[in-house]
Amino acid sequence: MKTIIVLTFFGILGCTFCHVPTGPEGCRDVYNQAKSDFDLRKFFTGSWYLTYAKHRNHTADCVKFDGTANPFQIKYEVKRALRPTTN
Repeated sequence: MKTIIVLTFFGILGCTFCHVPTGPEGCRDVYNQAKSDFDLRKFFTGSWYLTYAKHRNHTADCVKFDGTANPFQIKYEVKRALRPTTN
């Protein structure tokens, strides 16, 4: 019973002093400051490519995003390519 009380006390104490990250210091707040004539459908129409490779001799992911305006959809396709290993 003493163990439960002590663990509960330290749990509450830990939550009291925990730090909640709010973002990098010194950055401007850009919330709701988008371009006034921003056209979401025009921006996301077409193909976007995203490539991610963490290590040189591991697989590389290539993601293709296709956006359409009518109806508004964003589809994606992931292609994995094996990179050759060099010794």
